[in-house]
Amino acid sequence: MASFTKRAIIESFIRQLQNKPADKITVKDIVEDCGISRNTFYYHFKDIYEVLEEILRIREERVIRGLENGEIDEGDWREGMDRMIENQEMLYRIYRSTRGTEVRRYFSESAAVIFKHMVEVKARGIPAAEEDKELIGRFYHHAFEGCMLDWLESGMKTPIAQELERLGRLFEGDIELALKRSAQFRENSGCKDSE
Repeated sequence: MASFTKRAIIESFIRQLQNKPADKITVKDIVEDCGISRNTFYYHFKDIYEVLEEILRIREERVIRGLENGEIDEGDWREGMDRMIENQEMLYRIYRSTRGTEVRRYFSESAAVIFKHMVEVKARGIPAAEEDKELIGRFYHHAFEGCMLDWLESGMKTPIAQELERLGRLFEGDIELALKRSAQFRENSGCKDSE
């Protein structure tokens, strides 16, 4: 019963976001929509912002789970990004609220996980230095995060899916190339162990 109620509260919050900014959604709105008491709401969440944090946490977990179980192709970071930006209007409304930092954190943490995983997958069979793998992952993570924040700041005016597709074509193979260069540097310097 508890998980059903918690899910109903989350779904109500998402529905409310279709009509108003996150800052304007109240506990009263949620409890009336769900037909529950305020005490029931507070049993599951300490405040409305904890609902928001839970929504973003669930979305982040879906991306990570998709990578781990193969739902998201390990070789295609764009699938992970597409999953991250599902329901763009909801993300934008949250971003524009006083809790925009939560959306920034969501993009940052999700992108970090996706690109770290992506680099690990692409590094299979390539003896790249660990510090280089971390550096490559951070580079792509921050590049993606910057693109997403620019997109949100612009009011989502550019079609982000098309931009991500274009970036994918422009930089296709660059992660593997960087990993191979790392392996070559290690070989040339005589390092045999991972750093």
